[in-house]
Amino acid sequence: MTEFEYDPNTVAEEEVAAPQPEQLEAAHPAPAEKSWLSTMYELMGNVAVALLLVTLLLGFCFRQVVVDGASMNDTLADKDRLLLQTVFYTIEREDIVVIYQEEEPEKPLIKRVIATGGDAVRLDPSTNEVYLKKAGENDWELLREPYVHYPLGWGIAWDDDNEIVVPAGELFVLGDHRNDSRDSRTLGCIKEENVVGGVLLRLFPFSGLGGLR
Repeated sequence: MTEFEYDPNTVAEEEVAAPQPEQLEAAHPAPAEKSWLSTMYELMGNVAVALLLVTLLLGFCFRQVVVDGASMNDTLADKDRLLLQTVFYTIEREDIVVIYQEEEPEKPLIKRVIATGGDAVRLDPSTNEVYLKKAGENDWELLREPYVHYPLGWGIAWDDDNEIVVPAGELFVLGDHRNDSRDSRTLGCIKEENVVGGVLLRLFPFSGLGGLR
């Protein structure tokens, strides 16, 4: 018998031979392709989830309201359908808002914000003009109101100068149709907490984002 010296670093050739392609496929089979039906089901599921999220968002942050009456003509007309922002909304002058009436909760008002807490308002029915003195300022400014197509017609004498200072946390509001509007001239200032939300846009007839001023 022929003697030989064993070297542990020596490996037989057949032990390091590269695996054949068929062997790789058997060991790691390729993932099965999705059928068009399963892809369609997955797509429909994603669309359903997206629609649900949009519905929840609209229900939580927005509301639809319908104009009842002519007090906001010509900016808004009777039966106009509006989208109202109710959450994350900050009231600003000239905004159109929907106001909850504690005395008549079934009849919300839609009016324009003229002044906020600390502002002073002066009405001049003889010239159909509205003046505003902003909180912390000393000068009166004549409001330029291109959205008003009807004169004041009448006012309410809060004092000899037809002026009022809006209390903190309240608003002075007017309708754009000054001859046919029940607003702060008779109701007095409105509590901010009674504002349901601000009008974001008109859904029907559609006017876009900038069509309400």
